[in-house]
Amino acid sequence: MRRSPVVLEAFFIGNFVWMSATVGLVYQSAETQLCLNYVADSQARAGRGLVVTAIAVLTSWIALRLRYNDQAVIASK
Repeated sequence: MRRSPVVLEAFFIGNFVWMSATVGLVYQSAETQLCLNYVADSQARAGRGLVVTAIAVLTSWIALRLRYNDQAVIASK
């Protein structure tokens, strides 16, 4: 299976990470309830979860790209 170009992957991963982290920070810093489904404590917790998810996705993607590049170097030898 052929992988997509790094630039295309970076675009989609970057957008997901940026938006998730931004919404997470807004949820954490909001003084009022932003969503009917969350009370203030749950809203802050959801915000922290979004930021942690964004960091985990970015870290995982970088690790997978490094692993894929290492395998490509080994296969070319």
